[in-house]
Amino acid sequence: MRITYSVSTVTHHFSRITKCPTTVFNSIIFFDLDNTLIDGPFGTAVFPLVLYEIARKTNCDQKKIRRLIVKENSDRQNDPQCPAVKAMDWDDIFITVARRLGAETLEVDAAAIVRATAREHSALHDGAHEVLSQLRAPHRALVLATKGLIKYQRPILEALELDQFLDDVLTPDSHHALKKDRAFYGEWLRQTSEVAHTAKTSEVLMPARIIVGDHYVDDVLPPHQFGMLTIWKNEKIEDQLLKMNPFERSEHFEYADDQPVKPTAIIKSLHEVPDVIARLESATPDRSFYNLANVKLGKTCQV
Repeated sequence: MRITYSVSTVTHHFSRITKCPTTVFNSIIFFDLDNTLIDGPFGTAVFPLVLYEIARKTNCDQKKIRRLIVKENSDRQNDPQCPAVKAMDWDDIFITVARRLGAETLEVDAAAIVRATAREHSALHDGAHEVLSQLRAPHRALVLATKGLIKYQRPILEALELDQFLDDVLTPDSHHALKKDRAFYGEWLRQTSEVAHTAKTSEVLMPARIIVGDHYVDDVLPPHQFGMLTIWKNEKIEDQLLKMNPFERSEHFEYADDQPVKPTAIIKSLHEVPDVIARLESATPDRSFYNLANVKLGKTCQV
């Protein structure tokens, strides 16, 4: 198991990020968790139990309760005065909504439910272990970037044996920030920003910083603003786009009005990730990754 530390130092050649003097990284790959690598227990275990208890104690419709819970979470995330950890604390959200509806206490505990059901009610997406194993390399850091609090995510990582592949796990607990905030990524971005600044006056190169995720608002828009390359996992892309390579898909996808930024690539399956990563890592020395729409992907590149 590798997740015992965060990046702390920078070497003086090739802009590699290191967590100790003998380990260097040319690339930092961030992975979202829910709906990217796994399906978790909230939908099948946590929410059903919570909704049942609140409905039983308040005589409210479960659909109405769910809407209120989702709204409370959304309102907290969009409130700049709300601490990041509180915004994603489902236990606090559940009891807050329950009390508004007239239930003063709840017996259900979301964190406890996750611990009890993580193995039975969580499932890896196809290729998750295979892809992470293939990407794991001394020159590459694999960092989990999830909006879920560690008390909810740790049992899942352990149950599905994902922790063995990871160099670090970032949650709102890590730096008291949400994924939409640069501070969420901590040293992983601060160090590379310092490297980028140094690179202006030397031949030092900034490591590739790439994120793979399914949620446009969290995994495409803010990371793009932070200078990261974005691989958007979209399982609902139309059939005609599947004939294109992931870089072409990004150019031809029909984006909504509230999606102003194009991801670097669009994938449907995790099995496409290693080839996309390899193409990005082997791009020109000046890190000109953004003109890859005409790249014809053939056999999977060595990663």
